[in-house]
Amino acid sequence: MKFIFLSEERRTRVFTVGISAAFLLYLLVVLIAEPLRTFANTTAATWVSFEVLGTDSLVCDNAATIPPAIAGVTASSGNTVLSVCTVRTNNSAGYSLTWIISTSTGTLTPPCTQASRTVDGCYGTGHLMNTNVTNGKPDLILAMKPSVTGANGYKYPYRLDNITNVSASGARWGARLSSISTTTGGGDVTWGSDSATEGYVPVATGSAINIAKRNSPTSADGDLEYIRWKAIVPSGVFVPTGTYKTYVQFTETAN
Repeated sequence: MKFIFLSEERRTRVFTVGISAAFLLYLLVVLIAEPLRTFANTTAATWVSFEVLGTDSLVCDNAATIPPAIAGVTASSGNTVLSVCTVRTNNSAGYSLTWIISTSTGTLTPPCTQASRTVDGCYGTGHLMNTNVTNGKPDLILAMKPSVTGANGYKYPYRLDNITNVSASGARWGARLSSISTTTGGGDVTWGSDSATEGYVPVATGSAINIAKRNSPTSADGDLEYIRWKAIVPSGVFVPTGTYKTYVQFTETAN
């Protein structure tokens, strides 16, 4: 067997060529093969959603007792009492709060004449009713006159006292949303501030009245809506003794 021996110069050249070839091969992989592999990639995305459900609650005092009156005594014309409803909602559009008298209470048309209908009104709903019976019908404290509706469609309450409800009108009762409430506007009634001339409206059957409206969520503690109830027995008016009642229902509805 014959061996071929390379000179030192040729061995150096072979080594140099090998190194160069290896480097060129690396460049080929980096500049050509790697971009080709990268260009083959694709992308994808995923929507992540989470639904927050609505929660609403309404809690009101279960009873409101207006201080008692003595018939015929002037001081009985200013009896009031406050009760509170707590409204909670996380609805982004807020809530509406309404009241209405249950159709099973306060709906008996009181005995009255046509003359009294035209002069002072004789209303068939929204009364405080007594279990006592006079002339075949329960004794009543009538609802006050309906509130005035302005050109903008909103109802405006008016005074309920011995000045505007004179003796000839008899005993009356009404209610208002106090201005110390968290939400006092936005509803169908323009309440104004609590004062000596604060306005009241009748609470009647038929259709619910929106007394407050909020257009955003409440806090976790909720809104406090204070209701002022008032009954008057003007000086010189005698009303049969007893406890007069009606059942008022509140409803909170998400907007």
